[in-house]
Amino acid sequence: MKHTGFTLAACVCFAAGWWGDGWLARRPAVTEPVNGQIPMTVPAMPAAPVVVSVAEVVSRENRKVPAIRTAEDLLRLIIPGREAVSRAAIQRALASLKPQDFAMIAGELKVTDNRLAAVALAERWLNVDPVPALEFVFRHLDAILSNVYHPCLAAMEKVFASDLTAATRLLSMPARDRAFYIDARLAWISSMDGQDPAKALAAIAEFEMKSGNDRMGAEVLREFPSRWIGEDPQAAMEWALALPPGFTRNNILEKMADAWGAMDAVAAQDYVNALPVATLPKGNLRNGLLGRITRATPARPAEK
Repeated sequence: MKHTGFTLAACVCFAAGWWGDGWLARRPAVTEPVNGQIPMTVPAMPAAPVVVSVAEVVSRENRKVPAIRTAEDLLRLIIPGREAVSRAAIQRALASLKPQDFAMIAGELKVTDNRLAAVALAERWLNVDPVPALEFVFRHLDAILSNVYHPCLAAMEKVFASDLTAATRLLSMPARDRAFYIDARLAWISSMDGQDPAKALAAIAEFEMKSGNDRMGAEVLREFPSRWIGEDPQAAMEWALALPPGFTRNNILEKMADAWGAMDAVAAQDYVNALPVATLPKGNLRNGLLGRITRATPARPAEK
């Protein structure tokens, strides 16, 4: 019995020890106290989601843009379905081009099939070298002009200010948009406000005859005819009568007749009536000028 009791006690101790080891293994480890306190571990908060703006996406895409040398390089920057990103990438790539590079790429580009690239090319080119850029746009009016209308007007103003011959040639190109011609011409004429009326009208007449304004029908001459009439009406009319027959001559004469009629109708009528038939033949123009002078005459106050 003694042996049996001893054996049973040993078994119980063994079982208790085995269970205790298992409990200790499953029990969370206790951190040793530090300065009498047990530090606690606070679980980390989950990271907030990273929000990336559209501008940042475009910026990242821009930083990946390679240099371009050909139209094919330009077209590789277009990502289907992502027009804004594609446009930004193209504009960034074009910023490093030299003026001669634009002409080379434009010559290779099939505009009608790649309007996005063509428009982006034209926008940048207009700022770098306006004359060839405008030529490029005017060769592809239907495909490009509506998208770069105002940049083209701004470029035309620069060309008018620096090279009137080039401006005249550009607006004389066979394929022309009437609205653009009128807007560009008006902006140029407005830019001359305050100049000597004789010099301004001479420049306008030369431009219109060379650019074929008789086909466009742009009539605005600002205040130049009335100012010249106010200074020296006979000299103004003599200059206008000496212009080649056509739309420009008639338009200027009519504006001058209006101004002279409002200022001194009697003197204006006497001048026109005294003109030789060789200078102003009888017919629609002579009669029209006299009629305009009469209509422009200020009404006399009613007699009491």
